[in-house]
Amino acid sequence: MKLLFIILNILLICTFVKCQLPKNIYANFIPYGVDSSCSSEVSGLGFSFQPENCFYNIAHNGLVQKESSFLVIVDALRVGVAQFDNYNNNSCSGNFVNANSYKNGSCIQTPGFITFNGSINSYQLSNQYSLVTITNSPLYIANTQVYSQFDNGGYNGCGSSSGNSDNSGNSANDSGSDSSSSLYYMTYSTSGLKFSSNDSNDPNSVTIQCSNGNASVLICKDGDDSSSSSSSSCSQQDVTMPCTPGDDNFNEVFCTPN
Repeated sequence: MKLLFIILNILLICTFVKCQLPKNIYANFIPYGVDSSCSSEVSGLGFSFQPENCFYNIAHNGLVQKESSFLVIVDALRVGVAQFDNYNNNSCSGNFVNANSYKNGSCIQTPGFITFNGSINSYQLSNQYSLVTITNSPLYIANTQVYSQFDNGGYNGCGSSSGNSDNSGNSANDSGSDSSSSLYYMTYSTSGLKFSSNDSNDPNSVTIQCSNGNASVLICKDGDDSSSSSSSSCSQQDVTMPCTPGDDNFNEVFCTPN
């Protein structure tokens, strides 16, 4: 209880006062599917955040967290995450839903940054696990489909590391450039991740695919589990998106090399 009180106070302080962190620090949640020891192959849905920010409407390929916003901070060798119920407010100043502190290098049950009904390699992902790491550059895992959102404040572009990746969970810089500092957050999924859409009017399943560096999804009508574009009820769509400006940011979708 005392530790939770300390965590809450640190999170609240960092909401209103700029915590003094190095310019390039990222809090990463590397997915390991249903492996509670985080010792097998990387699989599932992963996240990388630039701390000291409030994250709302966290998205990945049609999946959007619309019920909560999240404050992420890094303090010493721990990552703090507070969940709020004011998803449409980027100040993270509403009521706490919960708050936790995770030690760097620990294997945890993934916070609900994005909730979804999904599976990977026939395993249901109702309880996905992630390895928490703190790095000085965002993580780009090999052969994953990446959705990146970049802060456009004073920087005209994305500066992605789409040409560099690391399958071991180590950080990868973009040829020594400092442009990665503009990355607000990114979500990524391993090829083969399958989830159900949240559209009750048009239910379907979506399977993430990466082939020869191309980002695509296989969309099948609800009830069709063929997972093949040859099925009459399935269609394959290219979702690769070059650096594209939005209202307050730049977005990019790509697949990292194998």
